[in-house]
Amino acid sequence: MLQRLAGDAWGVSNSLAYLGLLASERGDQTRAAAAHQESLGPRWTARDWEDVAGSLADVAVVAAAVERSEAAARLFGAADAMLGEDERVRKLPERAVYERGELRARTALGADAFMAAFSAGSALPRERAIAEAVAFADEIAHPGARQSSGPLGDKVEEPPPG
Repeated sequence: MLQRLAGDAWGVSNSLAYLGLLASERGDQTRAAAAHQESLGPRWTARDWEDVAGSLADVAVVAAAVERSEAAARLFGAADAMLGEDERVRKLPERAVYERGELRARTALGADAFMAAFSAGSALPRERAIAEAVAFADEIAHPGARQSSGPLGDKVEEPPPG
């Protein structure tokens, strides 16, 4: 990736986010989660709330695709709340992907349960929302490994029990 060679952290995180969306659309949720996990750190560090909200929605799409609908609804709610009235996270081309993810989660949960989880996500502090997104992305990107993460993605892998 040329951005990596040039030291362009924003370019790297933006490219990874799009690669993650493409991987998710192709059905490769493991690769999508890994790309989104890596893109979250620089966005969080830069405190670019538009991009952080986009990352939350990106991970929510993965959650919906792997039938973790409650997690998807919470993350969509957190992304929505992070921007308040600003709908920039709903820009094209991502908007269609986010809408499909929301529809998948809403259909799986039912409207009331979806709204309850969405509202719970909306109430999360930024740090907690990011921590949930990173932990979820870790879980999908590294199946079988127990991990714990902080909001900056400082994961500590633990061996599986047994």
